[in-house]
Amino acid sequence: GYDAASSYAGAAMRTLVKSLSSKKIVPSALIELTVSKLDRILEELNSLIYMTIFQIEPKTGKARLSSLGRLNTILYKAQKKGFIVLNKTSIGNDLAKRNVFKDISFVIEPGDILLFYSNGVSEVSSENGKIAYGESRIVECLNENLGETSMDIVHALIESLSGFANHSGFDYDVMFISIRKT
Repeated sequence: GYDAASSYAGAAMRTLVKSLSSKKIVPSALIELTVSKLDRILEELNSLIYMTIFQIEPKTGKARLSSLGRLNTILYKAQKKGFIVLNKTSIGNDLAKRNVFKDISFVIEPGDILLFYSNGVSEVSSENGKIAYGESRIVECLNENLGETSMDIVHALIESLSGFANHSGFDYDVMFISIRKT
């Protein structure tokens, strides 16, 4: 939401995540601990809270992530020349139900791309409001820009999203984070 209570809850979540984070605590445990400490605040909100936590070891490429809600992440594996839409994995489906805390682990290898996007991206609709942008368009745009830098990938996605909405703006927050292992 965009009200003061939601802003307060978001700030409290960020502060708790920063203060509770360590290499020893896995993302799912960090989310569970954060949510348990904010229980009363979250009960009073009239909106859903989403949280995705990534732990990435830059040298080895080992990655772990978990989410409270949809896991809006796509992984491009360069060696296999394929995409994994993490929302569509069994763990991704479980996390979307918001009643389980699990981690997804994988290794990011040279050439791989990890793309996170906010819920607002999937909510963007065409000008007539009948068609949602959706994950298939995200994958399509990412596929068209595989040779680009992470920043250029994000710019291409925002251009594609804006064009899809006929440059009429977005009703929800839109965020992309792209990481390419070199």
